[in-house]
Amino acid sequence: MPAKATILSISPNLNNLQPLVDSLQEEFNFIHAGDVSQAKSCDNSELGLILLESGTAGLDAFEACEQLRSTILLRSVPIVFLAELPAADDESRALDLGAADFINNSFSLSLIKARIRSQLELKHKTDLLTEIALLDGLTCLPNRQRFEETLEVEWRRNLREFNDLSVLLINVDSFTVYTDEYGAGSADQMLKRVASVIENNCLRAADLVARYGDDEFVALLPGIELENALKVAENICRAIAALALENREAGNGGMVTVSVGVATVEPTQEQNHHQLMEEVTEMRNSAQQMGGNQAQGIGI
Repeated sequence: MPAKATILSISPNLNNLQPLVDSLQEEFNFIHAGDVSQAKSCDNSELGLILLESGTAGLDAFEACEQLRSTILLRSVPIVFLAELPAADDESRALDLGAADFINNSFSLSLIKARIRSQLELKHKTDLLTEIALLDGLTCLPNRQRFEETLEVEWRRNLREFNDLSVLLINVDSFTVYTDEYGAGSADQMLKRVASVIENNCLRAADLVARYGDDEFVALLPGIELENALKVAENICRAIAALALENREAGNGGMVTVSVGVATVEPTQEQNHHQLMEEVTEMRNSAQQMGGNQAQGIGI
């Protein structure tokens, strides 16, 4: 587990949780929210656990749990109820709503701390397994599922922040011809090199490059307008061509090349990310139909 995981405590009165926070603050970082609305606005990038106080005036913990579970950025974070004088069915109700644990505040401090540590360790192991499951086995890039999950998150974030969102869809030209000529093993090695070039042209922390299909890659570029997204796409085309990988039976000088579609949008409530993918697919198809080894883009 990382040296210091972050725990989000939710309570109308932080003083209620202060003894527990004081006993754990050397091991974990804490951020506090008075309600769910504040919790949603907190930095959740490194969040390991949500500690939700139950049985306190001013906070319906069960309703809060439901709201947290319906929030995309928080739904994978374990929720631990910390209950003061719980009713007989409170524990089963909390677990039914998706809570990871239900701790009676009358328990000893050492037991409460042990159960919190246990949940954080489990979260860490689950995250590692999830990361492995969301990687492409050949290129070690994120896979299509990871891309689609990230696209949904970035769409919502850029909608809130009124930023542009750009996507590049990249296809290896004449891939079937290459595979027939050189074999599947050589094709795999070629795809690895193509993947590396694309990654090297999308280096911002917010950028995501993923394998999208057999011969397809995709790049998600949050906060990038169409003009600069097209420059990235053109750089990728040139860099792939510069590898000078032979594909004798293909056009474009008998070398491996790529076609890149680019689409950029400033998300609105009337649109959705599926439209963005439809447009970038059209642009990729246009680049292929015009002979490949080029980028075509559109602003939505």
